[in-house]
Amino acid sequence: MAFVNQLIKSTFKLHGFNLNTESTRILAESLSKIDEQNHEDTLEKIIDELAKKNLDGTSCLTKADIENVLKELNQNDKKSGEKVEIFHIIDAFDVPKSIYCEVTKKLIKLSNNSRSQAVNCRSLLGESRAKIDIFTQRFKIIHQRTMRHELFSPCVVSSNNIGKKKFQLKPIEYLLSNVNHVEDIIVLGMISQLKENKFFIEDQTGHLPLNLSDAKYHSGIYTEGCFVLAEGNLVDGIFEVKALGFPPAEFESTSR
Repeated sequence: MAFVNQLIKSTFKLHGFNLNTESTRILAESLSKIDEQNHEDTLEKIIDELAKKNLDGTSCLTKADIENVLKELNQNDKKSGEKVEIFHIIDAFDVPKSIYCEVTKKLIKLSNNSRSQAVNCRSLLGESRAKIDIFTQRFKIIHQRTMRHELFSPCVVSSNNIGKKKFQLKPIEYLLSNVNHVEDIIVLGMISQLKENKFFIEDQTGHLPLNLSDAKYHSGIYTEGCFVLAEGNLVDGIFEVKALGFPPAEFESTSR
């Protein structure tokens, strides 16, 4: 039962919903009546139904919200002879949009009613700001995922990782503020070509020219616009890269 409760809480939290004890209990009782392998699919159906409802923008679900959704799903299951919709066509302007909140450290779904706001403006011909928002949101998600990795996460006194080698990410503004020679720095940033035939690495705080002549590349395809982990030295305002690789991947269970 403890595992089921944890699955319920983590799944709903991933979609921006908070459950109280009573709501969690009701869901756990409903899941106990079906096979364990169908638990995740059932929770996704419940969340999809909740997303269709107008919950007044609140993320806190009440007992009544859960009971109403379960009742509707039970009624739909009892209906027979109806055609099953395999494909659903969603208007490009109605596709749900989310942004990453650095305070709560989770994705927040934007309401389509807030289209008047620049952050959720939909247009066939986007403004220049839209491109900036794309890479900004991508950087935030990749950065928080990288910081959760055991090589970059800070040591905890009670953790078993004490004594293991740790790495510390530095923002580009840290390098820009150092006029002297800086060695063995790791930076997370996007590869860009701000000048013709000259590559830079940039994040939200600034950009630096790259010297890739002696860089050792980890396996992968590197292109403009991709985010990388670059290790190297800062010499006379140029970041001389010693090793270039991609941010570590993460299991779904860890992301949840």
